[in-house]
Amino acid sequence: MKRHVVPRFGHWRPMAWLAVIGLALLPAMANAQEITVLKEDDSEGVVEKSANGWQGGFRFDGTFSVNHNSAVPGTTDGVNVSLGYLFLGDLGYISPSGAHEWANFLNWGLGYTRSSSLERFVKSNDIIDYRTAYLYHIPAAPWFGPFVGARLTTSMLRGYEVRSDPQNVVRLEHGEEQTVDDDGQPDNNYKSYRSAHRIKMTGAFSPLLLRQVAGLFAIPIDRPEVKFDIRLGVAAWETFVRKGWAVDDNDATPDYLELRRMQDSVQVGGEMSLALDGVIKDFVTWKVSALYMLPFYYQTYPDKKPSDAPKGFEVLNQEYEAMVGINLTNYVGIAYNFKALKQPLIVDDWQVQNNLLITVGFGFRRPVPPAPPADACDCPEPAVDTADAADADAADAAAAAAAADADAADAADAADVADAADADAGTDAADAAADAADAADAADAADADADAATTTP
Repeated sequence: MKRHVVPRFGHWRPMAWLAVIGLALLPAMANAQEITVLKEDDSEGVVEKSANGWQGGFRFDGTFSVNHNSAVPGTTDGVNVSLGYLFLGDLGYISPSGAHEWANFLNWGLGYTRSSSLERFVKSNDIIDYRTAYLYHIPAAPWFGPFVGARLTTSMLRGYEVRSDPQNVVRLEHGEEQTVDDDGQPDNNYKSYRSAHRIKMTGAFSPLLLRQVAGLFAIPIDRPEVKFDIRLGVAAWETFVRKGWAVDDNDATPDYLELRRMQDSVQVGGEMSLALDGVIKDFVTWKVSALYMLPFYYQTYPDKKPSDAPKGFEVLNQEYEAMVGINLTNYVGIAYNFKALKQPLIVDDWQVQNNLLITVGFGFRRPVPPAPPADACDCPEPAVDTADAADADAADAAAAAAAADADAADAADAADVADAADADAGTDAADAAADAADAADAADAADADADAATTTP
């Protein structure tokens, strides 16, 4: 039997192209100018206000581990290798008035694991998640307003199912029923694969999920330690699976692995999202979120009548995410990511992912410049109560009258002093006149005496 050899790294070519694109975008994100952050106190605490401008940053982390076992009880001999990378970037803009905001976010990660039991690299993580949103902050209530957003989620490389044991694979079309004979053998066509063979499930960039939403947002809490974001709107989801397959194993046939073809889907309905995130002491980052989308219009199953298709909460889409990141140093950190997704129209089962990574990487974010000096406020004088103003005017008038009375009293005193001075001056003048008269009389008497002396023989 001729052995079919599959190149192990030929499917990495799309990754190389996306790596080139990502590296080309790094300077644009690195040169994004950080906005100025101003803070003011209000009745409920500290509220951040951002001046106009661009803000953004990125972080690139790589993961790598090697483990070798030989003759260790309870372990498989061989080498276990794990490697991958994670890129996180954001870029946003806020208008000069602070009313218009545009936010963008990119989560791009890839990971491979090679275990001693499989002896080949198997994809363990593959995600491209890009989100963009425009928000209008109502000036009278900046924490509230309308928004529109879009999101793209996909996997970069082809997906494979790899089992350590040989597998008999039964591929079922969407809606096709599996039947078995009296010996428990499936009547459907099946194909056998050797151990560790890559069974193709999905193509590159598949499934591709596109989402659009428009509605209202509210951010009742917006602090560095915690931010609470609520959004409610009408959304449209389009899923393109490109003839991909999903595991739909039947417990009644343990010797066979059943795969079922997925179906493209279009949904329109109401969407609600709740998100809490924050940064604690500049080295712990956390986030939890929940998203619900209940379609009121969706593509029905082609193999079923509309009356037999699932409806109501049977088609409720749910997505839960949680993340905790701890920066041990500027280059080393620990990150845990959890994601649970259920899309009944695509795969009617929970899709769960857990990732715990010790990362080594680097990041960039321009520091926030100091706040500019506040401009002089040309503000109107505060209004004063009418009664208080009247009382103040009366008090001012009384004070003015008292001052006038005091001035009049001072003037009277001054007049009295002047009159007294005039009286004293008159008395002195009279005394001087009397003295002069007395002197004249004395002179006349002296003259008379002199004349008498002269005439006496």
